[in-house]
Amino acid sequence: MIKSFFYIFNNYYYDKNFLNLSTIIKPDVTDLKFIEPEKIYDKINEDSTQKNIAVELKDYKGIYGFFCTINKKIYIGSSENLVKRFKEHIKGKKSNIYLQNAINEYGLDNFYYIIFEFYNRNGKDIVMLSDIETKYISYIRPEYIYNFKFIATSMLGYKHNLEAKQKMVDRFKKYKHPMLGKYHTT
Repeated sequence: MIKSFFYIFNNYYYDKNFLNLSTIIKPDVTDLKFIEPEKIYDKINEDSTQKNIAVELKDYKGIYGFFCTINKKIYIGSSENLVKRFKEHIKGKKSNIYLQNAINEYGLDNFYYIIFEFYNRNGKDIVMLSDIETKYISYIRPEYIYNFKFIATSMLGYKHNLEAKQKMVDRFKKYKHPMLGKYHTT
């Protein structure tokens, strides 16, 4: 069922005084059609909700978002493993620094985890998640989005050169990134 982004949220959370998301949508967008979100999780700080996410989204890939109810900003992402990516974000691992700063400042209890679209990871459908992610990002005003880039790309298999690595270290020092100086294990 196709509905507008802010229509879905306003009606879904009408009783919770959620907000009118039409303020974060770009004004020049005339064809504002989104696929209705498959799931919206609130209380994502609670263990029961996190366990629910782990069960319900196991073996799924897709497009997701983290929406902050305090500053009305959203992070939109895509992942081949929605559960793993959710856990990385809430633990501050491999996460967007702007989103992490907001989670640290406002608390995870002021965020919603939104699944816009999901697909079975073992299914045969060939889905270009980054293209779909870019579509969702393109409708949001830049001042209301945590994403660094407005065109989604996959970093899968990418190797940073030395100059890029140094820029990241400098940026991580400036923003006190929680992973600075630590190494990811595989």
